[in-house]
Amino acid sequence: MNSFIDLCRALGNERRVRMYISIHERGQLAVCDLADEIGISEPAASFHLKKLLRVGLIKQRRDGKFTLSSSGVKNI
Repeated sequence: MNSFIDLCRALGNERRVRMYISIHERGQLAVCDLADEIGISEPAASFHLKKLLRVGLIKQRRDGKFTLSSSGVKNI
């Protein structure tokens, strides 16, 4: 139950939803690209990405780019 609530909280923010959609549409994005696309600072983008990471909607690759996690796709 807590994981569902956490998922809802993560997607309860318009910026995080827009970030998730951008990653979904483009496959992978760096923090700087997401920040530019959404119109926020890189620190703010990192903050929101951490929320999406914690609930398993996205994953971070070794090169720093973010991609969708397989569990994230199933959750939505």
